[in-house]
This record gives sequence, structure tokens and C-alpha cells, in this order.
Amino acid sequence: MFRVLITCAAMALPSLAQAQEYTVLGAGNQSCGSWVKKTTTRNFSLSWVLGFITAMNATEAIVTGKDPNVTEGTDANGVELWITNYCSANPLKTVSDATMRLYVALEK
Repeated sequence: MFRVLITCAAMALPSLAQAQEYTVLGAGNQSCGSWVKKTTTRNFSLSWVLGFITAMNATEAIVTGKDPNVTEGTDANGVELWITNYCSANPLKTVSDATMRLYVALEK
């Protein structure tokens, strides 16, 4: 039963990224405007982003039995640049929103 629920949740991921609200803890709560301005604390926030992506990869691996490794071909610097570009264009969004959108973009 648990596997069915996880599978359903994973299948709904793209629509969840666009419409569903969920509780976010930690640095993901900060605004994109803060991400762009506060470069001195960016490593802390980037660690949150990388942890989130790792958790999404782990969840998908558990559900599908395959390692999605959506970040293949990029690294932490590439992830940081993508988030920075998104946040520059969307300063009122949150880092968690930017991260989910990055994950969905990488998954395609």
C-alpha cells in the first residue's frame, strides 16, 4: 500500500510543483530575492537545495527501483547558477519553488 501511495505521489510530481502547497523547513523558505542578495550565506542555502534534490532522487529510486540522477552532466555550480538565474527573474518566489522547478526541468 505504501509503495502505491509513493508511486502516485511521484507520478503527480510535475503538477505538484506548479500547484500544490506543502510545508518547507529550513533554507528553502527564504525568498529568491534573499538568495540573490545574500551571497555570503549562499553555501548554507545551496546545501539545502542539493539535499532536496538528493531526497527527490532517493524517493524516485525507491518508487521506481532506478536511480534517476537528474543532475547527471551538471554539478553544484551548475545548480547554483540555475537557481540564481531563476531567483533573479522571480525574486518573490521561494528557494524551494526554484528548486522544485529545477528538479522538474532536469527530469525532462
